Amino acid sequence: MKFPLQPAHRLARINYLPRTAGFALVFVVLCALFAERGYTAWDLVFAALCFLVYPHLVYLHTRMVPDSKQAELNNLYLDSMLMGVWAAQIHFALSPTVLVLTAMTLNSAANGGLRRLLWGSLCFAGAAAVWGAAFGYRFEFTTGPVVRTLSILGIFAYVGWVGTIVFVENRVLTRMHVHQQDLEKQFYFLAEYPGETVSVIDTQGRFLYASPSHAKYFDTGVLGSGSLWFGIIHPDDHERARDFLEKVAATHTRRRVRLRVIPREGPPRYVECLGSPRKNYRDDVSAIVVVTQRLEVSAVGQQRE
Repeated sequence: MKFPLQPAHRLARINYLPRTAGFALVFVVLCALFAERGYTAWDLVFAALCFLVYPHLVYLHTRMVPDSKQAELNNLYLDSMLMGVWAAQIHFALSPTVLVLTAMTLNSAANGGLRRLLWGSLCFAGAAAVWGAAFGYRFEFTTGPVVRTLSILGIFAYVGWVGTIVFVENRVLTRMHVHQQDLEKQFYFLAEYPGETVSVIDTQGRFLYASPSHAKYFDTGVLGSGSLWFGIIHPDDHERARDFLEKVAATHTRRRVRLRVIPREGPPRYVECLGSPRKNYRDDVSAIVVVTQRLEVSAVGQQRE
């Protein structure tokens, strides 16, 4: 019988790989420390459960509970307590303790700022104190060169990885913020300049969107996504229309032009086109919103503008 699992919260998905890789790295450092100091079967099994199995269990936990985000935030506290236990278990060996303390500090601060850092530190210290009281306090700070080297490399790798994740997430947030600003600008543009039809076209003149009001004047077959906007423009005005799009994209400003369009029925009509650039997070024009106004039947024999 299969038990369906819900998708984990985005926070849990982001933390899964760093936690799995980071804990595996700590396991390697501990194995090097065991090789220096000697170990029992219990030490090795306990380390394998904590650093190789535990990350997958806590991720599974986030997929089984209703509040996946809160479960992941609680798991971060559990991480801190586990690191505190192992700091006491290895008798506070300096290099490995700095490694696990760095990981705990970085994870807590990145996921909740100073408040979570404070509580995470208390969990770390409390777990170390309780474990030390239960099994006896011993302090053996010195380690061999292999353990020190692995710990330093581990700190460098983990800090770099988490920093990269934070950078990527900030870039995503920046994109979303810019996109939201762009949508607001387009909303105000459309509110300020109401028109007969609204088109969103790329800088090459292809339709990305055509408002339903287009169907009042044009065949729907020429309005689909990817179709050329020039297909509804009078052939004699194609050059002006192309120049209009290029100027909007190049200047990043609103432009206005008067063109003739070819409706489904009847003679060509003059329309006033108002173009507004739509920018992406790089501040490049990715599309142009065109609002048309004053659809008028062109006079027979009227000179082309």
